[in-house]
Amino acid sequence: MNLMGIANYLGKNLDYDYVFIDTDNPQTMASFMVQNSKKNFFSTSYDEFEVQRSLEILSVIRGNIQFIKLIMSSDINNKHDDYLDHLFESFPITWNEEKVIFPDTDFDRGITLANQLSKQITIRKYSSTYKDSLEYLISLILEGVIEQATIRKMIRKK
Repeated sequence: MNLMGIANYLGKNLDYDYVFIDTDNPQTMASFMVQNSKKNFFSTSYDEFEVQRSLEILSVIRGNIQFIKLIMSSDINNKHDDYLDHLFESFPITWNEEKVIFPDTDFDRGITLANQLSKQITIRKYSSTYKDSLEYLISLILEGVIEQATIRKMIRKK
């Protein structure tokens, strides 16, 4: 339920520069103390079930947290974004100006499914828009540790 628990489970210290926490459990969200994290991403689609689940998960936050929106959708427009902002306006959340938008197209979903079935990740088959979004996400995470041109080469190569 927290980093110490993961370290105990693995039987070693966790000395990582980056830790990704993907949860749909409110207790996990609270126990990882994400408010102390350097960067937090809020990943969702505009699907009503997913948005309602996110409201439940974020209900445990007890301090102001800044999030970068990571949106998976085939229909990106300001109405959807305004709706999300409205739903979360009573939460102690600050939205970062930057946001990452991944296209949710049948084509890219098909590539994801093929990757899952083959148990390999092949990025080069994704649409250029998807790869551009991935590049932008990685550059936000790494904050200049690796140059954007290098990230682009790595994505295009894989």
